[in-house]
Amino acid sequence: MGDIGGERAAVQNPLIRYSVEAGWSHLPPDEAQRLRRGEDGLALNEIASDQLQRLNPGVVDLNRSLDILRRLSIVRPDIEGNLEAWEHFKGLRTVFLPEEKPERNIRLLNPDHPDTGSRVSLSSRATQSIPALDALRS
Repeated sequence: MGDIGGERAAVQNPLIRYSVEAGWSHLPPDEAQRLRRGEDGLALNEIASDQLQRLNPGVVDLNRSLDILRRLSIVRPDIEGNLEAWEHFKGLRTVFLPEEKPERNIRLLNPDHPDTGSRVSLSSRATQSIPALDALRS
């Protein structure tokens, strides 16, 4: 069966086109898979790591950003896991700073300026991805 009436032609392609028109960058499936470090990866690691560091200067470095992404990737697929992920996005989760001893809150999003930052539109796998992790916006 062809693409006539299929999800790709009816839904995914128009969404990709609208996203690009709105200023988002198109990310082909092979590049998304590379950035996710395989088919089972949830986050676009390089983009998410850069965003975490930009949103949390002096608090989140490369190693801490990778640890945060690891922690997000292992949240349980239940109500408690949803709460944990929400707490990360709300800025309620912390990262320990051994040089200062305290834990500091981290931000995954900037609610004051949601229209700025990296915006990525994915091809394919769109229904299987986690949008909040795919495109962390500052």
